[in-house]
Amino acid sequence: MALPLLAFLLLAPQTIQLTPTDDVWVYGNASDPAHDVNLRIWGSEGLATPKEAGGADQLSMAYLKWDLSTVPAGKKLTKATLVVTNIPNPGYTVDQATATPLEARPLVADFDEKTWEFGLVSKVAPAGGKTEIFGTGAPKTLPKDQTAPIEIDLMKGPGDFPAFVKSSGKQLRLALTSTLDMASLGRSAIYKIYSREEKDETLRPRLVLVFE
Repeated sequence: MALPLLAFLLLAPQTIQLTPTDDVWVYGNASDPAHDVNLRIWGSEGLATPKEAGGADQLSMAYLKWDLSTVPAGKKLTKATLVVTNIPNPGYTVDQATATPLEARPLVADFDEKTWEFGLVSKVAPAGGKTEIFGTGAPKTLPKDQTAPIEIDLMKGPGDFPAFVKSSGKQLRLALTSTLDMASLGRSAIYKIYSREEKDETLRPRLVLVFE
């Protein structure tokens, strides 16, 4: 009986949950981009990413990095979900968020939150095209005075997330962007999600990977 059980265990799906090793708030006027308990994301004039390298003064992004050393070798990635949590009572509606969701994009260049400064955005920036997006997400409900979880299915595409994982080696980097425009909706109409600095571990960003 031991052999069939071992075979079952080897074939059973394996789920890994990862917390970022680094995350930064990418904005020119960020007070503490590396250690703030919140990451803030919004767009400008219909754009989620800078028009050109370094031109990100009017919008805000978040960069996140994970250690992939625990990812099993030889297994196929079948599910991938990024879970983040917005603070209570955001200044947008469910309909507005659905129309301008969070976007998970590949971030190829490396960054370190300990040495991060906004000037590096000219070298460390996500691709701006829609075809690079791995998935999008927005809150399904916004109960008063309660946090709002946001799940992003990274397998939805059109970007090829499994291929990006394979090419990333031991470190995976993503950018979170959105076209949600606080200039037209109001200063509180932003995605304000908890960072890895948040004391409550359940509110920190989580990357959930399932392998078979």
